[in-house]
Amino acid sequence: MRVSYPYGSGIRAIFICAAICLCFPPAVIADSPAQAPTIAEADRIPLRLWDVPDKRSTSPLSVADRRVFEGFCRKYPEVRIVQLEPLHISGPAAEGSQFLAVAGGVAPDVFYLFGRQVGDYYDQGFLLPLDEYVNEYTKRTGKPYTGVNAPSMVWELAQIDGRVWCVPKGYYSMALLCRKDIFASAGVELKSPQDWDEFYRMARRLTRLPSKEPDAKRGDSQVYGLNMLTGIYAGWHFLQYIWSSGGEVVQGYYPLENGKLVPVPAPPFDYRRLNIAIGNSEKYYKGLDVLRERLTAEGVDPDYSMTDLKWRLVSDDDASVEALKWYRRILYTKWLRCENKHEDREFDLSAEMLENGRAACPVCGKAVDISTSDGRRRIYVGVTKGQETFAGKGAVRQSSRNQIIEYAMNIGTMSDADASNVDTQSMLAFPSRTKDIPPAAFIAGHYLAINATQQDKRIREAAWKYIEYVTGPEAQRIRVQTFVEAGLEEFIRPSVLKSLGFEQELENIPYERRKLWDLLERYAKVEPYCKGFQHVMTREYGVPIDAIIGDVPDEKGRFARDPKKLMADTCTRVNKFILGDLPEEVIKRRTRVGWFVAVAVVLLLVGGAYATVRLAVKLHRKAADFEGYGVQGKTVRRTLTIVFFLAPAIGLVVLWGYYPILRGTVMAFQDYKILGGSTWVNLKNFIEVTSSPEFWRYLLQTLQYLVMSLVMGFFAPIALAIFLTEIPKGKVFFRVLYYLPAVTTGIVTMFMWKQLLYEQSDTGLINSIILYFNDLPAPMMIVLKGLIFLALAFAVFGLARTSFGRGVTGWGKYLPLAFAAAGLFYLLWRVVGITGDGGASALVVWFAKPWNFTAQKFLQDRDLAMFWIIVPTIWAGVGPGCLIYLAALKGIPEEQYEAADLDGASIWAKCVHVVYPNLSALIVINFVGAVVGAMRASTNIFVMTGGGPEDVTVTVGLDIWFKAYLFLNFGMATAEAWILGALLIGFTLYQLRLLNKMQFSAAASKEAAK
Repeated sequence: MRVSYPYGSGIRAIFICAAICLCFPPAVIADSPAQAPTIAEADRIPLRLWDVPDKRSTSPLSVADRRVFEGFCRKYPEVRIVQLEPLHISGPAAEGSQFLAVAGGVAPDVFYLFGRQVGDYYDQGFLLPLDEYVNEYTKRTGKPYTGVNAPSMVWELAQIDGRVWCVPKGYYSMALLCRKDIFASAGVELKSPQDWDEFYRMARRLTRLPSKEPDAKRGDSQVYGLNMLTGIYAGWHFLQYIWSSGGEVVQGYYPLENGKLVPVPAPPFDYRRLNIAIGNSEKYYKGLDVLRERLTAEGVDPDYSMTDLKWRLVSDDDASVEALKWYRRILYTKWLRCENKHEDREFDLSAEMLENGRAACPVCGKAVDISTSDGRRRIYVGVTKGQETFAGKGAVRQSSRNQIIEYAMNIGTMSDADASNVDTQSMLAFPSRTKDIPPAAFIAGHYLAINATQQDKRIREAAWKYIEYVTGPEAQRIRVQTFVEAGLEEFIRPSVLKSLGFEQELENIPYERRKLWDLLERYAKVEPYCKGFQHVMTREYGVPIDAIIGDVPDEKGRFARDPKKLMADTCTRVNKFILGDLPEEVIKRRTRVGWFVAVAVVLLLVGGAYATVRLAVKLHRKAADFEGYGVQGKTVRRTLTIVFFLAPAIGLVVLWGYYPILRGTVMAFQDYKILGGSTWVNLKNFIEVTSSPEFWRYLLQTLQYLVMSLVMGFFAPIALAIFLTEIPKGKVFFRVLYYLPAVTTGIVTMFMWKQLLYEQSDTGLINSIILYFNDLPAPMMIVLKGLIFLALAFAVFGLARTSFGRGVTGWGKYLPLAFAAAGLFYLLWRVVGITGDGGASALVVWFAKPWNFTAQKFLQDRDLAMFWIIVPTIWAGVGPGCLIYLAALKGIPEEQYEAADLDGASIWAKCVHVVYPNLSALIVINFVGAVVGAMRASTNIFVMTGGGPEDVTVTVGLDIWFKAYLFLNFGMATAEAWILGALLIGFTLYQLRLLNKMQFSAAASKEAAK
């Protein structure tokens, strides 16, 4: 009998969906087309991927990639796509997510790589050689493998030591990405600038800030002429500027037997040996034989590989230094826009204009009094605003404090992905510094490779089928057809259109766009791929760039930093510690230092372990009177019972606590590889760590962070708790108010301060408050400065009076006296400095003279960056710490306060002789914890600055994280962690000794005892 359901098919669909979800989680199975029913599920080959195109996206590129993916699924129904959820890592180690996935056994079977990653993946043994599959392709088709028809400079990264390890999936070139609407509203012609001078004038015309324009309307966006990346992505754009300035980034040298280094170009490899057809074969092979003959004449083996070369950073020449000077120009050049609407309204302010306080337009002669507040407000500083993150090809718009910030020009990538912005953006050729310098075009590729950890031959073959299809002619035709249907043929390389027979569409591409494509291919400069260059691009190049950003000119326009020296120091550091080989005498000297440090670390750790065991034994004896807890019987039985119940806990502690320590001990003496094959290097890691100047610099900066954290934040909760006990009303309200910052997570707090309060522009929240004081009227200025002076004087007098108060002795007497002396010295120093030139009359003038505060750079200020990092931490941590001390204050007997009152003790005397003795145990324990926590600090620094500017905020904890997860140098990172642990073991032992001597009891128990 058939049973009918009121919702028949719907109920069955629900049960079917539920069954599918139970068997295959929705987050794991990709949205692929229906497979052929003739293939049994057990016989299908699972292929794990990360980059499965989303079918919900409507951009032409996504639609094209989705169609290619569906075409692969139809052609190979025996392959079942399993979509893995990628690991998400923010910041500098974002590109290392696949590294960690490989270590955890959850990596995809097909890697999607950037060019700069190929060398590191090869070095770690993650890549499977593809020679066999390429040769099989040639035997099967009778043709060489073409792929995406990439040129030779893109294939350079794919072949190492004469073998193919990956194949290009696509490649892109850098050009100037421009906003059509901003160009139109500014009346600027959308054409490529001829040199950097014209580039600057164009950016100046496009820059428009509502706060500086008299005719601005409410709600207008802030528009900057040019976008400039800072932080970890700064080096990526900096390469384009170096090449466009006529400089070079890295140079490979071939070492001869006599020790001489011969500069050589990229390896002159004949890709026909590997059955690979490159896109520029005619031009490439035309000069290959000539190049090989020249190298042979110089004594160089023409069959060298990139691993045979010695690499050097050479960007310290005059041309490359000009790139840094360009950054200075677009950041700090002061200029004005004339109110009269004519051509060339914008003009730079000369030193004479700034000194005289009067700026005249060179075209119409209209003058502006820049000595007044209204005149100063109209002065522009630079044409760019640094942006720390890169948001992709459309990184021309961001939001700050509910204000829209837009960028008229940005360095972007010329590839298919730009089609999503066709209505609003256009691409122009990037200009050279002068017309005499040939143009340069940054080119880089995306690559596909097979995961070497995958041992299943069927899955490897399925992975190659996927690579072969998505890089093959069928997939290429699908992509081109998708773009042609959308009318976006101008975003396809003309060579690709021609090879696929789209002659009519090729004719539809505008002449300027075809000329741009030709220029990008003719003057291509490939992204450097030598081992360690990712570190150079993301960190080392950031040091001179941060130095230029933080080098704010003085009132006369003078700068403190020398760009030439900055670049020379960077090249010296990189060539000595990253790309170069150390001299033998340096290695011997470092070895002696390494042995000394290793022995010291071992002695500290062994001594600490011995002392810890002794303290544990003492604690056990101290607690002997509390033995039992319901366990009775003979000693052996009690012992076995205790062991039985504690075994699971001990096992978990050993597994998650001590086993990693043992593994770390081994790793510290190895060149550790994630997939195995680690080699013993003895003390090399300790030698490299302790002999590196950066380590000692980072250790000093860690101590700086420690001292500043303790001075600024350790005593603040104690003082706040004392104040809260004294207020007569509203105690609950203030407790809740101070605790509120702790409700949000620390990361949210950091981002809030970084993006809202630390806005570097004049309109930033803190900066707007600071700059407000510059425009105060003279009477108000006199009153305000007088009040500040009187407040400081009363503070000095109050501190001095407190130190001589009744009943105050010891440090309670001399501490306020020292602060009073420091305050008095500061007041006298300021008075002498003001009256030094003009006597007493100068002091009167100073009171009425306006302040000349400048906008703070906050996290970009190398002198104050550490201070601005610590402020949010204190703001968020003072409230919870205050409540802990407030609870402890409740346990102090009232009789002690009454006795102090009878003796006539002041508030300070009560704090010294009543509060401190009762809170000393808690203060000491928190002090030890604060010291250990500050020494290991890294999270808040990573979020706020990433270690910049110029690495002045890198601590040892952050450096360990960088070494381990950004550069995969786990051996050196572990050695550095052991050194840091040895330095901290003394604080831990001190805390254990205190706990051994102290006996704690709750305040409620004391009250009950009474």
